[in-house]
Amino acid sequence: PCSGQAVSVAQCVVESRPCSGCRPAAELLRDQILLGRSRAQVEAAFRLRFDPEQVVAIDVTGSPGKGASRPSVVIVEWADFECPFCARASALLRAEVDAYPDQVRLVFKHFPLDQHVYAMDAALAVIAADRQGKFWELHDALYANRESLEPTSVEKLARELGLDMTRFAADRASAEARAVVDRDMRQADALGLGGTPFVFVN
Repeated sequence: PCSGQAVSVAQCVVESRPCSGCRPAAELLRDQILLGRSRAQVEAAFRLRFDPEQVVAIDVTGSPGKGASRPSVVIVEWADFECPFCARASALLRAEVDAYPDQVRLVFKHFPLDQHVYAMDAALAVIAADRQGKFWELHDALYANRESLEPTSVEKLARELGLDMTRFAADRASAEARAVVDRDMRQADALGLGGTPFVFVN
């Protein structure tokens, strides 16, 4: 994992070389082996994590974020508000931000799935809330009420958060809000999204 260090991971760890990648590489390999993965699976996991060609640039401009302003770790998540796995992942990701507020930043991107009837409406609603500085508040409320995201329920949540409802309705129906969702979905498609949540770290 360390450029310019033509030694094995084991040697790198034993000699405590200054490469920051050798210990995480050794831990990844250990964990994969303990999970009973085949050699090909272990090598694939190693390449996915440490191959420089796997690194991609993700534009987070205009996407809501939470956590450190100068982070050492950036987590970018694509999610759907009706997705039960996204709801579980959201709690885990937010816990990382809470545990390391000066080191970790979480960035949210939208990927409402077609099979979820209210997912697009929920995405547009949270974008409208973001325009009034209440993205994370509505984000959390939507996940807490994931099983009832009908428009009237979402409007009730927005009202409880003290949003200007006239502005909320206009922003929610705007072409600009839809453009944000479309942008995020195009980015995810280009990166090979296979389902939600879809997460990149650093």
